Amino acid sequence: MDQELLTIDEAAHMLNIGRETVERWIERGLPAARDADGELRIGRAELDAFLTREGQGRARDAATEL
Repeated sequence: MDQELLTIDEAAHMLNIGRETVERWIERGLPAARDADGELRIGRAELDAFLTREGQGRARDAATEL
């Protein structure tokens, strides 16, 4: 099963935060990779793990769906 991949904007919208916050998280170690079009994508599982590890209090189950 393929992992759900999010753009920076999708992740920000889902968590009700600014795009800049997600960009800072990437700088702090949130794994992200460029897709074929050059856009950064974040794995949903990696985002959940990052939020848990960083103590943000927003695991996948607590996040708002897109």
